[in-house]
Amino acid sequence: MDLVEKYRPRTLSEVRGNRKALEELRKWALNWPSDKSAALLYGRPGTGKTSAAIALANDMGWQLLELNASDKRTQGIITETAGEASKNATLLDAKKLILLDEIDNLHGTSDRGGAKAVTEIVKKTREPVILTANDLYGVSSTLRRYCTQIPFFAIREESAQKAILDIWDNEKRGALRAKEAIADLMDRLEEPNQIQNNEADLAAVAADLTPLAQLSFDFNLLQKISEVSAAVSHMKSNLEEAQRGQGDAIELSAVSAELITLKNFFFELGILQEAVSDVSHSLDTVDLPSIELIVKNSKGDLRSAINDFQAFIGGAVGETAARDRAESSFNLMRSVFNDTDAKKPLILSYAVDETPEDLVHWIDENLPRALKGRGLARAFQVLSKADIYLGRTRKRQNYGLWRYANELMTSGVNVAARTNHVQSNTTARYSPPTRWMRLGQTRSKRRLRDGVASKIASATHISVTRAREEILPLYKELTLRDPAGVTAALRLNAEELSFLMDAKKDAAVVKKGLTDAEILISEKCQHMSLSRGIRLKNMMRRRPHLRIAPIQHLSRKNSVTSSRSRVIAAKNEKAAHITAKNILMSSKRDRWECPLSFAC
Repeated sequence: MDLVEKYRPRTLSEVRGNRKALEELRKWALNWPSDKSAALLYGRPGTGKTSAAIALANDMGWQLLELNASDKRTQGIITETAGEASKNATLLDAKKLILLDEIDNLHGTSDRGGAKAVTEIVKKTREPVILTANDLYGVSSTLRRYCTQIPFFAIREESAQKAILDIWDNEKRGALRAKEAIADLMDRLEEPNQIQNNEADLAAVAADLTPLAQLSFDFNLLQKISEVSAAVSHMKSNLEEAQRGQGDAIELSAVSAELITLKNFFFELGILQEAVSDVSHSLDTVDLPSIELIVKNSKGDLRSAINDFQAFIGGAVGETAARDRAESSFNLMRSVFNDTDAKKPLILSYAVDETPEDLVHWIDENLPRALKGRGLARAFQVLSKADIYLGRTRKRQNYGLWRYANELMTSGVNVAARTNHVQSNTTARYSPPTRWMRLGQTRSKRRLRDGVASKIASATHISVTRAREEILPLYKELTLRDPAGVTAALRLNAEELSFLMDAKKDAAVVKKGLTDAEILISEKCQHMSLSRGIRLKNMMRRRPHLRIAPIQHLSRKNSVTSSRSRVIAAKNEKAAHITAKNILMSSKRDRWECPLSFAC
């Protein structure tokens, strides 16, 4: 049996640590009808967020509906399960607690649309909702606005150590009870035929099986114990029926199968006794220094400490090792600006789940919060050198250069911070890079800018990058002088014209520019048709030996055909083909001779 589930708290009073957070959660639950915001429990893994939510449901008498990270949480599934539960009341008018676990991990195909569905549920729910997250900033700002945010911090080593000691003591007592139960079972099951009609013996066997089912055996042994428990329970019910005078209804085949199960289990008791001895021996090898090391390596994660303890007592060799754990970017910021050892932030950066491309933005955002004066200037100078290596990495695709950038932005900035003449702000409140938020807010505007730059690049035969960086400012000035001409030349729509003019889409000047551009385009088309007819007439005068019919299609085999007519050459077919091709090419050149022909 998993020790985490076996010793999961049943009430809030049993939850270890975070007393302040638990009081806030209880207060939120008591005020639920008046305060309909969802409770967002956030903090690192293993701090008791999910256990606190389950314990709260038990304390309040609420039914629990849980969707965790192992479930598919698409928009349809969340709406169908949690959405319907948030609107419908139970028959007994009891509240339902909707628990959405690890809400910051809604990503990928299996969770598509889940974040939007959760936001809608929180806004419209009629039942209490609790969300849990490991990273507060992994939850959308829109969803955070509808939540009461309750932080859960790492479990103190004293509390985690006391919890492991309690589990150790309970497991030792359980192993001792299991030894006694196995000895009693070996005596009673030696002759299974003698106990099938003895209600007291059957009750004693069922009582002996109970402590065995609670030990941490492998799956096969637990399954055999479960089968024997079912057989004993069935035999007890058959005996009760026989005592009530319904013995004829008892099937002999069922009795025979149950006896066979008990006989087979008797032969398994030796293996079971050996397994209990191994568990008892492993528990005896545990000592206080081992528990202290397990708790220290867990770094405030009680669930990891319990799992490590279970692995320790279940392994053949009792060893403890440090657990690989992703560090928070906030802890890295504190180390970069406050540690006196330059190696510490570098080592800590290896455990942060961020690339150097992202870490440079974290440090750039928080430098002004932590440093001032000459130290701030020196730190930015070091950070600029790190950015040079990042640029070379992107250009050369040589990611081995990342280590130089990483050392500069961590250890280098740390050294610059310690040479600061003004003391560093050790109480600074660090924040994620606002650059990502600004990019999200300006995404539509940047898409519009790139669309205009693409049209300029196509008209002027340059790259889109050059058009965006060099030519776009000139077009903005030109559009203010002649909006209709630029609109007609580039075929702009209302949004693109409003972008170039820095005006609203429904502004009068934008509407007038679009209207005038349509007039210019129609006039230009009429002028093109007239000039094409004049050139064709002049060509016929210069080459009277050609008779040209209307051209509708030019095939790849150097012949011009149409549905009604074809080019007839007077001297040879090749001369007629070249003449017709020149007519088509001249009409294409006349379409737009200059992209700024209207504005010139």
